[in-house]
Amino acid sequence: MTLNRVLFKFKERGDFNLRPITPSSNIIASHKPLSCYLDRMIKTYVQTIARKRGLTTAYQLQKALNIAPSVAAKLWSDDFEMISKTSLERLCRLLKTTPGELITFKRTPSAKRH
Repeated sequence: MTLNRVLFKFKERGDFNLRPITPSSNIIASHKPLSCYLDRMIKTYVQTIARKRGLTTAYQLQKALNIAPSVAAKLWSDDFEMISKTSLERLCRLLKTTPGELITFKRTPSAKRH
């Protein structure tokens, strides 16, 4: 999906606002982040690997890592934006895997360097 199409979708829904954003702006998102409308180049396999290791729910992941329910749900559904090195290390230790097996990078045609 192109950026123009994404912006058009926001405009159709009435979520599109062209006011300038300053460091003091108080931004409260009432919709999903822009990234959810774009093809993701980075894919994680937390749920897939966790199931192979016997963890069948986000709740079990939450308890095993001692993290907040919302964080566990985002990890489980591949809906997180960032993860710290410490959290990634704990996740890898729990799942007995490596970051390379948890995270893959898929270059899309539009993202190729010229």
